Amino acid sequence: MIIERHNSLFTRIRKGDPLMMILIINLLVFVVLQLHLLKLYVSGEIAVLPWGEDLTLAANSSLQVMLKRPWSLITHLFAHIQPGHFLFNMIALYSMGKLFMTMVLPKKIWLVYLLGGISGYLLFMLSFAGSNVLNAGRAHSILGASSAVMAIVTATAIIQPRRIVYLFNAVRMELAWLAILLAVLDLASIRNGINSGGHIGHLGGALFGLLYGLLVRAGI
Repeated sequence: MIIERHNSLFTRIRKGDPLMMILIINLLVFVVLQLHLLKLYVSGEIAVLPWGEDLTLAANSSLQVMLKRPWSLITHLFAHIQPGHFLFNMIALYSMGKLFMTMVLPKKIWLVYLLGGISGYLLFMLSFAGSNVLNAGRAHSILGASSAVMAIVTATAIIQPRRIVYLFNAVRMELAWLAILLAVLDLASIRNGINSGGHIGHLGGALFGLLYGLLVRAGI
């Protein structure tokens, strides 16, 4: 059985399975970043901050900074620093991505991943630009696939809201309620001041997923 699963995995990679390609890109970037952090640690240099404020792969709330590194609009969607952050996003992406691809053309996952992540960044940037409380007089960064994953989760929930999933393999829940729960948790987490930008980004991804799901249901 183990051999069959491995063969299936390699077959999917060889055939260019879009979900596997997204996962592999995330994994490769994570490994490179961890090696970079290890090099900095061993050499005694200052390592990048936990949320990537001085990492050029991270997207920034400042338009001036983004004009100097426009590639970060895409690269921030594939970069993780914290192992827990990476692992949670990849598990959610794999489980929900497989379900998403049974509902629409498999290659559409790239569209939702990228545009959902960019939508998350745009809401993050606009929110920080319009709030002195959030920006606290300085630019902030956003990093990770969470907004893109939220877009996929929400789109899947809109397309098949009554689909049953098992949260942590224990809690039986309809997809619609899972998406609502995640959105409410993000809303409630903004004001705690810990990764407020990330939670706002999640909501931006969810909004794109909502729009995409509604368009699919309408036959567009």
